[in-house]
This record gives sequence, C-alpha cells and structure tokens, in this order.
Amino acid sequence: MNQIRNRRMEPVYVKRRQRFIAVTIASLILIIGAIIYIGVATSNRTPHDYEGSGNGVVQLVEIPEGSSISELGPELEERDIVATNSAFQTAASNNPNAGSVQPGFYRLQEQMNAAAAVSALLDPDNQVDLLDIHGGATLMDVTVVGGNTRAGIYSQIAVVTCTEGSANCITAEDLQQVASTVSPAELGVPDWAIAAVEARGTDPKRLEGLINQFGTSHGKGLASDQLEEIGQAAVQGRVATLLVEAERQIPGRVDKAEGKATPAEDEAATTPDLLDELTIWTLEQGGEVIVVPLERMPTQSGAAAIYRF
Repeated sequence: MNQIRNRRMEPVYVKRRQRFIAVTIASLILIIGAIIYIGVATSNRTPHDYEGSGNGVVQLVEIPEGSSISELGPELEERDIVATNSAFQTAASNNPNAGSVQPGFYRLQEQMNAAAAVSALLDPDNQVDLLDIHGGATLMDVTVVGGNTRAGIYSQIAVVTCTEGSANCITAEDLQQVASTVSPAELGVPDWAIAAVEARGTDPKRLEGLINQFGTSHGKGLASDQLEEIGQAAVQGRVATLLVEAERQIPGRVDKAEGKATPAEDEAATTPDLLDELTIWTLEQGGEVIVVPLERMPTQSGAAAIYRF
C-alpha cells in the first residue's frame, strides 16, 4: 500500500522540484541581466577620452587672468584638444595641483588624453614666453662688439611662434618679406608716415622708425601725454603730431592765450571736450592730428603729442 502511495506522490514531487529549478534559473538570468545592464549603463557614463599625449599638432591656448583651469574645458573640446569637456573636468578634479595653474598662453597638442592635457597646463615648459619689445629695438638682427648677435624683432617673433610642432610658425624671412612688399597702409602705418616709408622702397627695415616712436620721443623729452603740457606746446607750434583717442570726450577748462587745457568736472568746464580744443590748436600751427582707436593708443590720457623741438 505504501509503495502505491509513493508511486502516486513521486510525479508531484518531481514537478515541484522542476518548478523550483526553473524559478531559480529564471532568477539567475534576471540577476545576470541586471548586472550586465548596470555595467553597460555605468560604462556609458564614463566620459569618452583620447589615448596618449596628442597627435603632434600644436595649438596655442590661453588661461586669462583670474580664470580657473576648469573654465578651459569647453574650448579644449571644441578645438579637439581633448575628446570631451567632461573627461577634462574629471581629470582636473583628480589632479591635486590643478588649482595652481598660472595665467598665460600654453602649447597643447590636438587629441590629448584629458589627464595629459591637465599635466601639460601645469608644466612650465609648455607656457609660451611673452614677447616684450623694448624701445629702441631693431627689426633685423645686429652684430654687436665682440661678434655677438643681438636678436631683432623679426627673430624674436620667430622664436616665440616657431616651436616644435607649431602650425603657426612665422619665420624672420616671412616677416621681412611682408614688411618690404606689402603697402604701408595695409600694414597700419599712420598717414603721416606713409610717404617716408614708401621712400625706402623694398627695404625690410623701412618700418623701423615707427616702432614705439612715441616712447622713443618721450624718452628724449620730445613727447608728452599730459594734456596741460600738450596745450602749451600746441599754441607754441611745437606739436608735430597729435594722437587723439577715438570716441573720447574730456570736459575741461581752456585758456588759449596761455595754452591752458585742464580737465574739469562738467559743472566747472568751459568746453565739453579738451581733445577738440587741442586738435584745433595743433592744426592752426601746422601740426597733424591722427585719430587713433583705443586699443592702439600709446597712452591712457586720451592724447599723445610728438614734438618738433
């Protein structure tokens, strides 16, 4: 009798066991699927990044004064220096020295690994030296006493631009060619100097006298940016060239008889614009007046005068 009962129960037990195994397998499949999904989702959130330290094509990037390294990310992505801004931000946050980056211009290669880009910005060797042209500098190289060569402005520009891998190299020869053949007006030579430049033909040094002319004259006492001094010199006929800042007005008090031109508050002013008065006085004495954009003015006073004597 027991044997009969056991035989009847055996299929039920087998079915229950099979059902348990099926549920277990289904649960394992769900768990494995969830793990795969989470892994794929996580990998998709990992920022895309380039491998290596770049493709050899050098780009020049600037970190302005007061900016942080993280603000550079969108520009680097747009210029294909890094693959994504997010990868660059991650690399910057992982570098403990990222906050110590210095403002200036840096050489970076295209298609850099984000971490390599951050490291390059922290490497002083990648920072571009600013070109400081002193008054009295010559355009061409000069051999000085003892046989040494003093680099001219053309050579200094070439040194800064022609670094290894640079796509923006400008050689001294290129600069000489442009300076000697392109029209003075196209090069930005002021009207009063065009005739003198053209008279020197295709001499690559024909622009030399225009480099920092105001600064050179100022050092000899033959220039001023003080409105009071310019006023006196203008009525005396000593102003050869007056540079006036475009779109600027300076109210003040004037006395032409004494050559006085003094800035003043609106309520105390006798003229709405001292620069107009100085312009008239200079033209009346046979001087030349040049209106100069703000970014090209050599002074901040609104005017600069170069004297005849």
